[in-house]
Amino acid sequence: MSKLTFADTSRFDALVRDVFSGVNFTDVGDRILMDALNQVYKEAQLELIPSQLKKAMELNEQLRQRMGVVIVGPSGAGKSILWRMLRAALNKTGKVVKQYTMNPKAMPRQQLLGHIDMDTREWSDGVLTHSARTVVREPQDVNSWIVCDGDIDPEWVESLNSVLDDNRLLTMPSGERIQFGPNVNFLFETHDLSCASPATISRMGMIFLSDEDIDVGALVKSWLRGQPEECRSNLENWLGDYFQKALDWVLKQNDFVVETSLVGTVLNSLSHLNAVSERGEFIVGLLRGIGGNLNLKTRHELAKELLSWARESPPDARKPLDTFYDSSSGHLAAYTFHRSADLTLEQFFHTHVLPVVETPGMQRGLHGFSPWLTARHRQPFMVVGPEGCGKGMLLRYAFALLRSTQVAVVHCSAQTSSRHVVQKLSQTCLLLSSNTGRVFRPKDCENLVLYLKDINLPKPDKWGTSNLIAFLQQVLTYKGFYDENLEWVSLENIQVVASMSTGGAVGTHSLTSRLSSIVRICTIDYPDREQLQTIYSAYLQPVLHHSLGDQASWASAGKTHQLAGSLVQVYEQVKVRFTVDDHSHYLFTPCVLTEWVLSLLRYDLTAGNYSHQEYFTYINIWSLYCVSILG
Repeated sequence: MSKLTFADTSRFDALVRDVFSGVNFTDVGDRILMDALNQVYKEAQLELIPSQLKKAMELNEQLRQRMGVVIVGPSGAGKSILWRMLRAALNKTGKVVKQYTMNPKAMPRQQLLGHIDMDTREWSDGVLTHSARTVVREPQDVNSWIVCDGDIDPEWVESLNSVLDDNRLLTMPSGERIQFGPNVNFLFETHDLSCASPATISRMGMIFLSDEDIDVGALVKSWLRGQPEECRSNLENWLGDYFQKALDWVLKQNDFVVETSLVGTVLNSLSHLNAVSERGEFIVGLLRGIGGNLNLKTRHELAKELLSWARESPPDARKPLDTFYDSSSGHLAAYTFHRSADLTLEQFFHTHVLPVVETPGMQRGLHGFSPWLTARHRQPFMVVGPEGCGKGMLLRYAFALLRSTQVAVVHCSAQTSSRHVVQKLSQTCLLLSSNTGRVFRPKDCENLVLYLKDINLPKPDKWGTSNLIAFLQQVLTYKGFYDENLEWVSLENIQVVASMSTGGAVGTHSLTSRLSSIVRICTIDYPDREQLQTIYSAYLQPVLHHSLGDQASWASAGKTHQLAGSLVQVYEQVKVRFTVDDHSHYLFTPCVLTEWVLSLLRYDLTAGNYSHQEYFTYINIWSLYCVSILG
C-alpha cells in the first residue's frame, strides 16, 4: 500500500466537517487517518457511513490510551468492519498492525489459556498464551492486536485483568510472567457484557454500536455493486419500490421463528434476489427471502400484502404462498402436485430417506433454500420447522441432486461440542499444506456439505454460551479454527448446513443472534390435510400391493386415496385429543402416519375371504389399534 501525505486530505475535508462539526483537528495524523479510512472503504466497495467513520476514530483513540478495548453491539452493526477498516487504514498510513484472531468460547478453556500436565508438571501453551509469546517478540514499531471475537464471561476473561490494567502483565498458572509493551492491544468484540464483572469492564475502553448505527440503504447499495451490470438498474428500481416497504412491515409484525438481527433479515431477503432480471421473479424472491423466518400466518399475510403492492394477482387466491415465477411463460404460476413414477418397496427400505412426494408444500420448501446450494451463491443456511415436518427428508433430497458433493452428517445432542465437528471433518477431509497455511479440503469430491441435525440441542454452559455454536460462528466468520497443535486450519469448499426444531420442545435451547444473523434461514411447516392425504396415498400403494397379494386390485388409486383420507382423519383427531399439555410424550407428527403405513407390512392381508368393505374396515381398526399403542 502507498503511504499518504497531508496534501492528500484536501478532498476529504467536506466529510470531516460534516462528521466532526465543531471539532478542531490539530493532529495531522488524525486527518491523514481519516483520508486513509475513506480510501480503504472505497477499495472494499463499502459505503462510508459518517457515524461509522466517527466510531473508527474513537476506536483508534481508545487503542492509543488503553491496553484493552471492547466493541459492543448487535450482530450486523459493523463491529468487525470497524476494526478491520481501521487496521487497513493504519497500514495505509505506514503503521504496521498485525492481528491474532480467536473466539475464546470456540475451544475448551485449557486449549485457550494453556494447562499443566499433572503427571509431568510440564506446561503447555494455549492459543491465547501462544499469541502472547509471539507479540512480545515483535519490534516496538510493529503494533499487534489480539482480537477476541466471542462471548465474554469470567471463566476466561478474569485471567486477563492484570493484563488490562496499568501493569500489562500476564501471569500464567506455571508462574511465568509475560510483560506486554505499549505496542500490544487486546480488542474484544461481543454483543453484550451481561456476564462480565465490573472489575473487567472498568479496565477496558468501550465502543458501543446500536441498531441505529445500521444504514440499510448503504448495505443494499454495497450488495447492488456485486450484481451483474445488466440487472443492476432494474434491481435498484424494484428495491426502491418494494424492499423498504416490505422490511418495515415485517419488522412491525416482529413474528420471527428464530431470533435474528436487522442485518440478518436484510441479508436473508437479498439472498433470493441475486441476478434477478424479471419483476415477477423479484416479487417471488423477495417473498421467499424476507418471509423465510416468519411464522406461517404472518408469511401468508405478507404474501397478500406484497402481491397487492405489486398489483399482481396470485394464481390461487386461497394459497398465495404457493406462487412461483414460471420462467418459460414469464408469468406467476401456482405449484401443483407433480405425480412421480409409482413408488416401490425398495425405495422405502434400500435408501437412506423416504421417497419424496412432490406436493406444492414440498416444492415451496425446496425452492426456499435451493438457491443457497448452487455453486455460484453457496451460503451457510439453516432449515427450521416443527418436529417431524420433513426438514431432514427434504434436505437429503436436495443434497442428492448436487453433483460431486459429499454430505457429512453430525447428529447433535446435549453433549455435542466442537470436538465432534472437528472429528467429522478429519474423517471426510484431507489436511493439506498450502501457501496460506494448513487447510481442510474434501477427500473424495469437490465439495462437502457439513450437515448439523438439531443444532439447538447442545447444552450451553452456565454463562449461556454453547461451545458448538461459538465454534460455528468462528468457522463462518473467519473460515477456520485452531487445532490441538495451536495451528490455524482453514476450510475450503465446505458448506455448513443445519436444521432445528421449533416450538420449545424439551431439551432445545435458543440460538444466539450472532449465529442466526450470519446464516440464511428457511422455515418449513407441516403439510396441510390435502397434502398429507396425497403423500400417504402414494405411500400406501406399494405397501398394499405387497400385503394384498392376489387381491391387489383393491389397492387402486381411488381406494388408497380414500384410505389415506381415513388415516389422516384419525391422525388429526388423535392429535387434538392427546396433547403435550397432558403428557410430554403425546407428540404426534406426520412421522406417526409413516409408521402406521409401514406397519401394514407386518400383517398378512391375503388370508381369508374378505370383501372390499371388510378390508378397509380392518385397516381402519388397525390404525385405531396403533393409536392406542402409541398413546
